[in-house]
Amino acid sequence: MKKIKILFLIISFQLYCQENKTVRLNFNTFYNNEILKLNCKSNDGFSITTFKCYISHFEFYNNHKMVYLSPKNGFLIDMSKPETLNQKLEIPVDCNSDELKFYFGIDDKTNYDGISDGDLDPSNGMYWTWQTGYINMKLEGTYNFNKEFQYHLGGFIEPFISFQSIDLKNIKILNEIDIRINLNDFFDKINISETNTIMSPCKKSVELSKYATKMFEQ
Repeated sequence: MKKIKILFLIISFQLYCQENKTVRLNFNTFYNNEILKLNCKSNDGFSITTFKCYISHFEFYNNHKMVYLSPKNGFLIDMSKPETLNQKLEIPVDCNSDELKFYFGIDDKTNYDGISDGDLDPSNGMYWTWQTGYINMKLEGTYNFNKEFQYHLGGFIEPFISFQSIDLKNIKILNEIDIRINLNDFFDKINISETNTIMSPCKKSVELSKYATKMFEQ
C-alpha cells in the first residue's frame, strides 16, 4: 500500500509538471524614465521614500474569454524588497492569451474576511483597521526639499471603493512578462502642493486610485 501511494504521488507530480508552467511577472518601477531608487533626492528636492502597492486577481483572456484566473488574491509590491518585484504564476501549458487583466488593490470580500497571512499579513504595514481594511498603495516622500507627501490609498465600502481594474492588451503567456510601473503617470495628474496627504478612505482616494491604474503598462 505504501509503494502504491508513493507511485501515485510521483505520477501526480509528473502530470502537474507536464500540465503547468511557471510564468514570472517582472514589475519594473520608473520615475523620470529611470529605475526608481528610494531615498534618492533630485535637484529640486523631490524624493520617494516608500512605494508599496497591492495588485490582485490576475486574469488572462483569449478572444475575450478568460483562460486563466490566479487563485491568489493579493500580491504585495514593495520597492524596499526587490524580491517582491518578481511574482510567479503556475499556468496551464496550453493557455494562449491576448489580454491580461488584474486589479489595483484588495477586493471587498478579502477585506470583509479580515486579516490574513503572507502578502496580506498586517506586519507588512499595509492594513488600517477592520473598518477600513487594507491600504492599496503607500507612496511617500518629500518635495521642495523639506515638504512631505503621503498617499495612503484604500477603501472598500461605498462610496469610497478604491479597488480598480487594469487591462493590458496584446499580452502573450510567455515564460516572463515585463510590466512597467511609471510613477510619472500618477504625479503628472495631481498638484502635489494642493494634495499632498491622504491617510484614509475618501473621495480623493478613489480619484487618485484611478490615476494609479494608469501607471501600469507593458
